[in-house]
Amino acid sequence: MRLPKRIQLKYNEPGILKGHTPNGQFVTVQHTQSGPSGYRVLWDDKWYQWLYSDLVENELGIKVRRKKSGDQVGYPSEAVIRALWRYFVDLYNRGDPNVDYST
Repeated sequence: MRLPKRIQLKYNEPGILKGHTPNGQFVTVQHTQSGPSGYRVLWDDKWYQWLYSDLVENELGIKVRRKKSGDQVGYPSEAVIRALWRYFVDLYNRGDPNVDYST
């Protein structure tokens, strides 16, 4: 049985992605608009608009992009929740059947 072809998502595509993180946590990421405030995450039955990078990296196992030069070396270079969105977009675009997308 052939699976239906998926659309290829862009990182700025609004919608909802659901799936498991590398550390086994099930999360829902919602993207509604551009900018850091356009994302929120449902994790452990609570919605979050902001998460700390250490929490996302240590508890969920998703790497957050960090600045490599300038005065803020080591600080996140993207909204931390956007790192979750990016992770799930990449999995979805690779055809992972365990990642769901909806609008």
